[in-house]
Amino acid sequence: MPGENLLSDFQQLLGPDALAWSKRLSVLEQMKIVGQWKGGDKDPGELVEANGGPTSDTGARGWGSAQ
Repeated sequence: MPGENLLSDFQQLLGPDALAWSKRLSVLEQMKIVGQWKGGDKDPGELVEANGGPTSDTGARGWGSAQ
């Protein structure tokens, strides 16, 4: 299931600096980054819902077009 290993995916994405970065980013921001990195055609809001998280789309709306 997408996002199950979110932290390890995030660490692979950013390398040794992942821990420092992860402390600065919210979970939603990390999910957006990992979702995009995995070729995410998924909306970050869908990713959050798929993992049983909050369904709030705060900050997620319009993210796909901001590349």
